[in-house]
Amino acid sequence: MRAPGVRECAPEPYMGLCSSMAERLGIRDGGIVTLVGDAGVRLLRAKLLASLPDEMAVIPAGLSGLEGLGAPFYARLIPRRDADG
Repeated sequence: MRAPGVRECAPEPYMGLCSSMAERLGIRDGGIVTLVGDAGVRLLRAKLLASLPDEMAVIPAGLSGLEGLGAPFYARLIPRRDADG
């Protein structure tokens, strides 16, 4: 996303999670998760999405801060256990 006006209107990068995965990992809506994969490490805010099937997570394409992730990719998801997680 290169156009400044469009970038300002776009949501911050996030990871959408189904409720079953979030519950199993102890992740709250709005908490911070660490995504570790081939493209490096990213800190993303969790967004619980009731529409996702069990054990599924998604990352929207094209948001600023998510460059280089590619699709599909495999990564480890680590819940943060601090005040934000």
